[in-house]
Amino acid sequence: MDPAKLRQTAFGRRSEKSDPGQFELALENLETAIAPIHDEEDAKDWAAKRPSKPRAANCGSLPEHLPCIEG
Repeated sequence: MDPAKLRQTAFGRRSEKSDPGQFELALENLETAIAPIHDEEDAKDWAAKRPSKPRAANCGSLPEHLPCIEG
């Protein structure tokens, strides 16, 4: 093999190939770090969507002679 080809193989652009697993590991670390933040946001969103009106008593379906007690 000629020296120029050897140099190209050892030090050329294609000599430094990265493992695709390295990028996945970095993304996994980011997802793990961000997960608690997303959980907090989801909890806040759920609390905001929860109805704030008080529970309505269904006195209309009771017979007339029974009293409606709210409480």
